[in-house]
Amino acid sequence: MRKIFSLLFFIFVCSFCLFAQSSETKEEYAVYARVLRDIRSEDLKQIKAKYSFVILDATFNPDYFSEYKNGKFRSLSTDFSRKNHTSSKLEKMFPVKYEYEMTSQSEIDELLKIGSNEFERVEAEYKLRNMVITSGSSIVWKPFYAKHPKAKGYYQFSRVGFSSDRKFALVFVEGKGAYWSSNMEYILRKAKGKWTVYQAAGGFGIS
Repeated sequence: MRKIFSLLFFIFVCSFCLFAQSSETKEEYAVYARVLRDIRSEDLKQIKAKYSFVILDATFNPDYFSEYKNGKFRSLSTDFSRKNHTSSKLEKMFPVKYEYEMTSQSEIDELLKIGSNEFERVEAEYKLRNMVITSGSSIVWKPFYAKHPKAKGYYQFSRVGFSSDRKFALVFVEGKGAYWSSNMEYILRKAKGKWTVYQAAGGFGIS
């Protein structure tokens, strides 16, 4: 009888943990989707055209120096730091209505390697003619845009940290393209069941 009770208790604990993990994962994807919406909204002000997102299928661990160790974001900072010790796999579960693709860092690296090899070949030809090549980035990134013609570039997320009351979320996102890069930190607030951007900080660079 004791063995049966222990087994039932074990099954209950495992089921509860799986439910909690599933619920948190759903919230993380909801946060990711809200950040993508913000990025898309800003991009469409300049691009004025539809495009797809390319998202890496693994999270990255940002160089995070917490300025929120005290005050109302203390628990948020603690949870974020705890979760981002290791990388986590992402699935195609983003609750968005527009087009997006999932890919791996190894695939990105392979495409850029092909482009880099082509750039070296073209650069060597230019040197024989005593000319200087000025379109290096477009050559290096050409294989990427050939495979993802609607993409501006690709994005990678950190894990999402949540405050103890589940009202705030913290996430980092990096983006890279042929002529640009970005590194952003978002704090989101949940109100009436929806996530909104509470504050955003970071930088956007042109290369």
